[in-house]
Amino acid sequence: MKIAISSLARNKRTTSSTFKLLLKSNNNNKTFNITGNETKRTFIQSTILNNNNENINKNEEEKIKNNNEESSFSTEAKVFEKIVLDRKTTKFFDPNRPVPIDVLNHILALTQRAPTGFNLQPWTAVVVTNPEKKKELYKASLSQNKVIEAPVVVVFGANHNVLDNRDKVFQTSIKTGNFSEDYAKSAYISTTAMLNTGPLCLFQLAKYAVTSIYGLFNPILVPPVNMKAYAWKQAIFPVQNFVLAATSHGLSTCIMEGIDETRVRQVVGLPNNYSIPVIVALGYPTDHPINNLPRTSRLAPEEQFFDNSYPTPRHERLLIALYGTPGVGKTTVSNYLQKCFTNDLNSSCAIIPMDGFHYYKRELNQMDDPDYAFLRRGAPFTFNDKAFETLLKRVKYCTNEVIKAPSFDHHIGDPIEEDIIIQKEDNIIIVEGNYLATWKNVSSLFDVFIYLHTETKEEAMERVVKRHMKTGLTEEQARKRIETNDGINADEIVKDHQQLKATTTIDKPIFEILSIHDNNTL
Repeated sequence: MKIAISSLARNKRTTSSTFKLLLKSNNNNKTFNITGNETKRTFIQSTILNNNNENINKNEEEKIKNNNEESSFSTEAKVFEKIVLDRKTTKFFDPNRPVPIDVLNHILALTQRAPTGFNLQPWTAVVVTNPEKKKELYKASLSQNKVIEAPVVVVFGANHNVLDNRDKVFQTSIKTGNFSEDYAKSAYISTTAMLNTGPLCLFQLAKYAVTSIYGLFNPILVPPVNMKAYAWKQAIFPVQNFVLAATSHGLSTCIMEGIDETRVRQVVGLPNNYSIPVIVALGYPTDHPINNLPRTSRLAPEEQFFDNSYPTPRHERLLIALYGTPGVGKTTVSNYLQKCFTNDLNSSCAIIPMDGFHYYKRELNQMDDPDYAFLRRGAPFTFNDKAFETLLKRVKYCTNEVIKAPSFDHHIGDPIEEDIIIQKEDNIIIVEGNYLATWKNVSSLFDVFIYLHTETKEEAMERVVKRHMKTGLTEEQARKRIETNDGINADEIVKDHQQLKATTTIDKPIFEILSIHDNNTL
């Protein structure tokens, strides 16, 4: 089967769940782009590829390389990009290869250029190179080998008294022309209001309470209560400068958080108003195999970058309605989409066929006109719509349950109860069937509608003829069944789809996908 977009129907109202599908199944050249919100994962754009870290890294590196070769980016941008991509954590350092003093001084000078709020610079860095001091630091750092092996270890300290440098910084800024006197006065008032904690932090607590209440009604800057957290935030900026500057000199680094903070502070002699967010080992790497591992992977960009607003968390599964007339290939396309979601997009997807909610033969026999019920089996009234609705509501909203759904055995002609298992981790559910567009209370449960169709009704019906003949019917009997049942149902489904497209109150995306029969794959 070949699958191609025939047309896309979108309603005028906006929606928080917007999906874009591009499907191809010609050989192995497949793409599947999807945008929107769903329970566990948001895809802005995903291209099918082998979803392992090494391949992702290689693809990203190749993409960046190609972009560099073809782009008009400046030389500076390309150099910086190389530095960022070259930086990685090193576990083993060469203790016999010192860092040249001029290189170290240059790295420290670049570290100083890191930004801080109001340029207050409430941080310090103690550069440890003395072997005896490093032994003390090694114990305080929970015996991490990097502390001993690396020729340089830098202890970054965050000053909780964040205003300590204010007078000096402001006076220097006025002399250099960075601050006007008026701005310096304004900044002095602002920093006092925001960061002067007072005795026992009483000022800060009072300011926090007042501004928090005011903030319920008007936008306002609420001052930080935890000055340690504020100081850490300022101290991390120079850490980033430090590791990138080191990388630019061909050096390696290892940022360490697993330390006894109090003991580290005591080893390097920092006063009590300082805390230690991280220490950083600096030096040249060895040829240890761990050092030669590929760079660690990162989340897909679409999981960390969002346009204009963060997607609203949804505590429900995403339900996709895949519907169309008999013979258009709903099962084939459902299985293909499931593979895309599960194997290629690293999501978890299950399929629920509407066929599982056919009334049993015994139930058809109990209807007012059993003969007509059997003749029209597949028509809307031959489905248990109440059971279908109940099951779909459980699937959509009961995300912490393992749910069992029925399938349909075409050989015996009846559903098989509890044959399909919906696991807790299944966050995308494809529901495939005939009457999903406007049927009863079911259609309101779906987030996305995909209408699968052929170029002509006759094409789909010819497929159904072959399907009936495989069950033992003659061609004449098969065509008679289409005339008295399947063709009538197909007309009803097309009518439902047109009604759905014409509905102005629905704000969910609707797709039309053309199914092209190929090599008798149905």
